[in-house]
Amino acid sequence: GTDDTLEAVPVRDSVFAITDASYFDWPVLPAAPSELIAETSGNAVHLKWRIDAPTTKKVAVERRTGNQGAWMRIATLEATRSYTDNSAPTPLVGDRVRALNQAGESAFSNIFRVKR
Repeated sequence: GTDDTLEAVPVRDSVFAITDASYFDWPVLPAAPSELIAETSGNAVHLKWRIDAPTTKKVAVERRTGNQGAWMRIATLEATRSYTDNSAPTPLVGDRVRALNQAGESAFSNIFRVKR
C-alpha cells in the first residue's frame, strides 16, 4: 500500500567469478582446546583436555604461578590430550593450553587453577 517500494528488481546479467583452487587455500588456525581439567597427585599436576581440530599438529602448555604474572610455556608436545607437570613451584598454579599447526597458534583453552 505505499508508493516508495519496489515490487521486483530486474536482473538482466549474471556475475561469474572464476578463480583457481589456490585462491581458497589460505592457512587456517586450529580451534582452541577445550574442557581442560587438572588433578593433583603428590607434587604432580595431571592435565587433560579435548582437541576438536583435526589440523592440530602440536599443543603448547603454559603455566602461571599465583594469580598474577606472566604466562610461561612449559612444554610443546605432539598433538596429545594430556600432560603431567612435575615442576609446579608454588601452592597456586594456573595452567592453559593452545593448539598449534603450520598456520599458527589457536586461542587459549580455559584456565584451570590448582591449589596444593
